[in-house]
Amino acid sequence: MKFRYLVVIVIVLLILTEVFLRLFISKPSSQQYDIELGYTNIPGSNMIESMEGYSHVTFNALGFNDADPDINLPRKIFVIGDSYTEATQLDYTLGYTSLMEQSLASSGVDIIKLARDSFLPLHYPIVSRRYYSEYQPELTILQLGSHTLGGLYDGDVSIKYSPDNKILNYSLRVSENDLNKEKYRVIINNSALAYYLMRRYKHLIIRSLNRFNNLFDNAGAASDKPDKTLTDDSMLSEKPGVEDQRRLTYLLKKLKGRLVVIYFPDPAIFFDTNEHNDRVRKIIKASSEAARAGFIDFTDAFRSDFVTNGIPLNGFSNSRPNSGHLNQYGHKVVFTHLIVELKTLGYLN
Repeated sequence: MKFRYLVVIVIVLLILTEVFLRLFISKPSSQQYDIELGYTNIPGSNMIESMEGYSHVTFNALGFNDADPDINLPRKIFVIGDSYTEATQLDYTLGYTSLMEQSLASSGVDIIKLARDSFLPLHYPIVSRRYYSEYQPELTILQLGSHTLGGLYDGDVSIKYSPDNKILNYSLRVSENDLNKEKYRVIINNSALAYYLMRRYKHLIIRSLNRFNNLFDNAGAASDKPDKTLTDDSMLSEKPGVEDQRRLTYLLKKLKGRLVVIYFPDPAIFFDTNEHNDRVRKIIKASSEAARAGFIDFTDAFRSDFVTNGIPLNGFSNSRPNSGHLNQYGHKVVFTHLIVELKTLGYLN
């Protein structure tokens, strides 16, 4: 009898936890599998962001944290980026892309945000290709950050070189993490508790699932894994930054239409730890120039604003100041600086 009572108590607690999470902390996963991008968000689905900041997010018809594109507006601008631009930490109307759209409303400009957390540089040409023909943007703004270069060497990268060291093919396989999530999609798409645990303890859970899967995978299962012989690391012995620039330039040239790259520095620049930031932004600037793209660097703008006003641009009440993603004030600073720079460089004529 005691065992039965215990089972009932556990079930009731699980149900109450599920209800509480759905109301205040987390929805079930909004994700769907995508063979090229690993996953996309289900159009019209909802999520609660509570890990950093707090907001209720409804993804638009394209699966992004933004209003639906306005087909009646004559001018389109793409903003492609990662979680810094996706900005699920606050209402999408407070993000820099929405502030830009409000500012340019009289010019009939629709800012179409195509950003998602965990996007890598190899994802950006895919996103550009998917939506360019339908919307024909007059400009694409690509947001990169101090973490960008690491994404060029992801473990799931396949790259082929010609005999004279030119890149012939550079692609990204769907990660093992995304494949594992797909196996349990039914659970995390229907349980807020399962999805919350997956987000909070992702690495621990994935490691446990891998061990569990190995119990049922024969020794020959390794032969089913993607062939990694395509990856050529011989270029890595070159002068630091040369291969970074080679790969990034190749990808920037794959984006369609007129392109301007914007660079967000790591919040650590506020404490004068600049060596990594300076190296990365120089490589991204050089890659942008080689790809004949514009380049706007926010390093000085962020540092100057913080020194002048003393207001953290990153961080929320439930996270550390000057850490993590841009907060509402940070998005205002980005918007103000970006509008001025785009007009100065002639991108908003």
